[in-house]
Amino acid sequence: MCEMLVAGKGDVGWLGEATLARKVKVWKVIASVVCWTLSVLSALLAGAVFASGSVLCRGDRPDACTPQTWALVVGVILAVAFGAAGAALHKPRSSKPQSRFPWEYRG
Repeated sequence: MCEMLVAGKGDVGWLGEATLARKVKVWKVIASVVCWTLSVLSALLAGAVFASGSVLCRGDRPDACTPQTWALVVGVILAVAFGAAGAALHKPRSSKPQSRFPWEYRG
């Protein structure tokens, strides 16, 4: 036990550093999925609300045709905001190996 503490391999509280990093990464992935889902749902809902205004508008009553531009603007803003948050939270690992400079190569 003393050897582990001296070498810096001791436990950091009730969670080790690696365990804490894994849990934070899992929560970031979950939050990213939730943000992407909300982004898609808000875009679909904005499209539906925008389209429903023209469907419900009757030709004989032009005063019933309210502009639905606000719904489109708010929906696009929400979709972009949730998408940006989802992209910022999770950066997937590349399947390609990291390139190295020739002088960093160690045979």
